[in-house]
Amino acid sequence: MPGLASAPPSTAIEPVTEVLHGVSVTDPYRWLEDQDSPRTRLWIEEQTQYAREYLDHLPGRQKIRERIREFLAVETYDSLQKAGNRYFFRKRLPDQEQPCICMRVGADGKDQLLVDPADHGAGKYTAVKPLRVSPDGRLLLFEVKEGGERTGTFKLLEIETRRTLPDVLPRGYLRGFAPQWGLMSSIFCSEVFLLSSIFRQTL
Repeated sequence: MPGLASAPPSTAIEPVTEVLHGVSVTDPYRWLEDQDSPRTRLWIEEQTQYAREYLDHLPGRQKIRERIREFLAVETYDSLQKAGNRYFFRKRLPDQEQPCICMRVGADGKDQLLVDPADHGAGKYTAVKPLRVSPDGRLLLFEVKEGGERTGTFKLLEIETRRTLPDVLPRGYLRGFAPQWGLMSSIFCSEVFLLSSIFRQTL
């Protein structure tokens, strides 16, 4: 197994202290949160190059990669929801990077594509997930995440027309998310827990 000829690139320590709920919290690497800054990009490049010098020379690595690909090249289903005689779920084909949101009418119906993640992001790591269906089955609330992030944005799909409505709920945490549909689903109330506050919106 190859060894590392040098120490990893250094990381600058620049403590930033905040008081959260009366408790002092210090973050020594706050500057790395600015992912688009030249300093952060350089840090990522150096760390990646250092890791690649080791990982790319591991014996049998390519065989392991190919074997894992074989295990992942299967059709998958998850996030199932049922509204009336309609089933909503995520489906990923063997050659797809990310699953799509689909619908099936009846248990034996044909799978219909509702939301393709490629239509809602700029890269192959955009992910979508169905959250709630309106009581009348007209609207689907779904979440969009980029690059494995913990927070997402929330959108509404008009199911019959496959049209994504212009109303978008801001990026926030799913924890505590409690949408409420109004009469005939024409009114939609929600609360999204943002990083610093609670966002409430009525559509």
